[in-house]
Amino acid sequence: GAVDPTVQQAGAIYLKNFIKRRWSLEQNGVPAGEREVIREALLPLTLRTSRPVQVQLLAALEELANLDFPDDWPTLLTDLSRHLLASEGPVAKAAVLEAAHAVFERYRKSGRGGAPPPPPSKARA
Repeated sequence: GAVDPTVQQAGAIYLKNFIKRRWSLEQNGVPAGEREVIREALLPLTLRTSRPVQVQLLAALEELANLDFPDDWPTLLTDLSRHLLASEGPVAKAAVLEAAHAVFERYRKSGRGGAPPPPPSKARA
């Protein structure tokens, strides 16, 4: 059967916090093979879920993009473009644009004409 929406939201919050706290750790972090699976699944999942869950997954996507884009996630822009072109209706397109906004937030914060800020340290404690 369907998963209770509050359980979905709790899972999305857990994923977001896990990415923030454990993604970059050398030990007890996320193995490389699993990182790829998560990166591949996160955007499509974000685009097809309820709004409360989507808000949490967008925050997870932003965190993951800050950590892995562009070096470890070179397909992210292509993935966003593909989903934008394939989406039907204004709600679906808005969800893709929100995802793009989350990804590019750190670049916007750097101001016009300046270089983007460096990504957060890959060796977080």
